[in-house]
Amino acid sequence: MYVYRYEDARGLGPFQHQGLNRIMAHLPNPRDIGLSHRRGWRYGARTLQDLFSYFGSHIRDIEQRGYRLVRYLVPDNQAITAENQVMFNPEAVQAFEELD
Repeated sequence: MYVYRYEDARGLGPFQHQGLNRIMAHLPNPRDIGLSHRRGWRYGARTLQDLFSYFGSHIRDIEQRGYRLVRYLVPDNQAITAENQVMFNPEAVQAFEELD
């Protein structure tokens, strides 16, 4: 399965950036849709449309802070989906691509 997400050069998503706290506080928490936290796992979306819909008008703020759009190929058994979000094990990634 492909997983799309925004992340910085260290692989951290926007929820890890203190300057984005006010923005992130208004977005749905993955736990609210049934994704319980697993240490070291990352969050993304199943499609680009889902990712863009999730972040909405905040995409420009995220990109201006240096976050890049990436796509991972993850084995289905190393990903958990709920609604339009995916939680996945980054150690199981089969392929990685930075998108323009």
